[in-house]
Amino acid sequence: MLLDKKSVLVLDGGDGIGGAIVALFRAEGARVSSTVLPDTDVASAFEKAHAAMGGVDVLVNAISDWSPCKPEDWSVGRWRELSELNGAVAVSAGHIALKRLRRPGAVCFISSTWALATSPEMGLTGASKAAIGPLTKALGLFGAAYGLRANAVVMGLIDTPALRAAMEQRAQLTERHAGGSTLFDETAGRVPMRRAGTADEVAKAVAFLCSDHARMINGASVLVDGGLLYA
Repeated sequence: MLLDKKSVLVLDGGDGIGGAIVALFRAEGARVSSTVLPDTDVASAFEKAHAAMGGVDVLVNAISDWSPCKPEDWSVGRWRELSELNGAVAVSAGHIALKRLRRPGAVCFISSTWALATSPEMGLTGASKAAIGPLTKALGLFGAAYGLRANAVVMGLIDTPALRAAMEQRAQLTERHAGGSTLFDETAGRVPMRRAGTADEVAKAVAFLCSDHARMINGASVLVDGGLLYA
């Protein structure tokens, strides 16, 4: 039971990743409060979790917006929307975690390889997700003295309906067709592991980083991409 007796708040983006994290954490013995954002804000989600469980040990921010957008369609409004979900929520989560998590505490953010090696259609998304790396490092460095660790999981091509839909939108924006296959499946063929990852594999990485087995891991960004970033 990797997370036995841990009380966990999961901020769920409704894209399949948060749901997999909730299921695995519960299987590993954790008590979990899950809130789908943006239906509420981080502070309200934390208060709900604290009331239900009597305290929170671990906070997982699995919020993401994967919407493709070509540079010719960029707007300040769209940038603000992406920055709010992919960046500002992480800032709020980190700030609240530092003040309210029980010690020792752990925070895990979900990022994307699009923040490290993007494409024209995913430039806004990648830029908004790029904030996660420095935020994780800063929170981990500062929080260490107070018994708080922070890490991030940087996920690559993960097989969920939401991410398949995002890849299909990319294909339509670029008028790119992959023969008889989808762009998602074509990209999966370029992964050194020869397949896309699963939401459960992302959840397992998150569970490890949030567990006591990872108590010497702090400020790290862990790739879960099958090697695609460097392929």
